Amino acid sequence: MLKNYHITVSDFTRLWFYFKLSIRRSLNLLSFGFYYLLDSIILFRPAPVKLKGTAIIKLDAIGDYILFRNLITLLSRNKKELYFIIPPGLKSLYAALDCIDDQKLIMLDSRKFNNEVLYRLKKLGQIRELGLETTIVASNSRMTMLEDAIVRCSVSPTRIAPEDTGNNMPMLLSLITKRWYSHIIRPAPEGIFEYYRNAEFIKEITGSKVNPSLKINLDNTHLDYFVIYPGAGRPYRMWSPENFREVAQWLIDQKHLRGIVLGAKTDFVLGELIVSGSPKKIQNLCGKISLIESIKTTSRARLIVCNESGPAHIGAALGVNTICISNGNHYGRFHPYPKELNKPITHIYPKALNEELEEKGEKYVINRYKHISTLKINTVSVECVLSQIEKIL
Repeated sequence: MLKNYHITVSDFTRLWFYFKLSIRRSLNLLSFGFYYLLDSIILFRPAPVKLKGTAIIKLDAIGDYILFRNLITLLSRNKKELYFIIPPGLKSLYAALDCIDDQKLIMLDSRKFNNEVLYRLKKLGQIRELGLETTIVASNSRMTMLEDAIVRCSVSPTRIAPEDTGNNMPMLLSLITKRWYSHIIRPAPEGIFEYYRNAEFIKEITGSKVNPSLKINLDNTHLDYFVIYPGAGRPYRMWSPENFREVAQWLIDQKHLRGIVLGAKTDFVLGELIVSGSPKKIQNLCGKISLIESIKTTSRARLIVCNESGPAHIGAALGVNTICISNGNHYGRFHPYPKELNKPITHIYPKALNEELEEKGEKYVINRYKHISTLKINTVSVECVLSQIEKIL
């Protein structure tokens, strides 16, 4: 009885997700006309006489950036003058890790862009005035009102993007916006790890062979501390702070390590819940140090424990032992890491997902969880996490 009830609840949650997705697509369709007319104002601005340079539009989250940044070198070999249209929060990473000049970084806040008319028009005008020869959308989940709108208002004769995956826009909009590009590149099949999808995309643009390289070069002299990242994009992807606290206490008592909790300002409360048991041996630095300082701190850790979010990819790229707790969301695309990349990252999933892998195979699991997982992340036990840590330390 309980098993059947669990399946019913899971299926209802899945249906609710797809219902919300259909509503979002419908709203996109309804708002398309308004934004199309609004953005058309920018098209009346005269284009610069001489076109030059290439812009990479990369407005995803930090994890997407980590799985893309090692490919920037290939682009820079083929494109002499590169600009990057990126979220403001990632500016320090492009500057520090990729040595991109501030003048080549164009900050664009996606939320403000979609909600504030004057900000939107200002940014579209700024990009148009650059007189770009080529514009490339480097996102596998582009959006009509964001990346596509930027490309439409640019003056670039060469406009490149991966084919729409169908996640963010209805088919009608996909057919319309497809005409705004000079080149649409077919993406790698679903279930292919995101770094490889990005590599195939860049290979199509540059014609150069891509040697798999997913790394961040920072000082990795490991010191006697561990790092916990308790945050994630959605609550259903977040292991409880009580569980993290138990793991932290065990690492302090059994492995005699100090602890640091890292994350954004919004994670501070979670950090306080984690450090409450041992305030002298673990620090809550959520929101207290910059993003680049957090990454430098992470590079010297003995161990990272986190949810399936940006920090998991940071840990893997740094070569730091990483334990990632996941409910299986986007299985195949962002996790688990392919063995050939040889990264010290271990993903721990709910028992139900592991059973499905054994009984029905990886193809079934990829197809079932490629968009959303309704499995409860807190069914991953503390004991299971500790047993994996024991194998590493």
